Amino acid sequence: MEVKFRDLREDEIECRVANITANGVSLLLYKTARTDMDILDETVGATNWKCAYQEVKSNMYCGLSIFDKDKTEWITKWDCGKESFSDAEKGEASDAFKRAGFKWGIGRELYTAPFIWVSSNNCTIEQKNNKFICKDSFEVSKIVIKDKKIVQLEIAVKGKVIYQYSKEIKENNTDEYITKEQQKKLFTLANNNNEIVKNVINRYKYEKTNQIKTSDFEQICVEIESEVLM
Repeated sequence: MEVKFRDLREDEIECRVANITANGVSLLLYKTARTDMDILDETVGATNWKCAYQEVKSNMYCGLSIFDKDKTEWITKWDCGKESFSDAEKGEASDAFKRAGFKWGIGRELYTAPFIWVSSNNCTIEQKNNKFICKDSFEVSKIVIKDKKIVQLEIAVKGKVIYQYSKEIKENNTDEYITKEQQKKLFTLANNNNEIVKNVINRYKYEKTNQIKTSDFEQICVEIESEVLM
């Protein structure tokens, strides 16, 4: 069974303030559980997917299953969630569901998002009780995705574009290999656990990290992060 999920649209991507200083804010892009549900219904059909939850060592895991008509069986992918500030139990379950969706490829392009910084000239920052706050509503006004990678991005506030990103697209880069710094990043993500790195890259038919092609790097990072959480 090969299930391919479409790329996320602008209206399906949310912006969240990650950090605030007097000079500006950094933003993160994320998807909602409702978006995953809608895309699952749209792609495989409402009756051909299901989810289940279980607690392992005080961590909430979600198993997202899709029915394989060829094998006539359910295929399940699991991942662990993190608590939210507003509702710990509900937030952890929702996050686990979204992470399981990433395992299937729903919204995986969000992992390739650039560092998003909006200066104080383009947003409203206030200081209250020795803390900086920003009540602006940021939205993704434009996004271009190629091969599951974000190559263009625009963020707006009330229709005004306040952040732009564009990445030069290299053609025929299938023979390029990751750098030494990228190799180090893999071991950092794995908490220097060589076995995790080895197991993941072996799935891609690599024996050593210096053999990894750039086209596989982002997905290998995702899988290493997931292995660490298991």
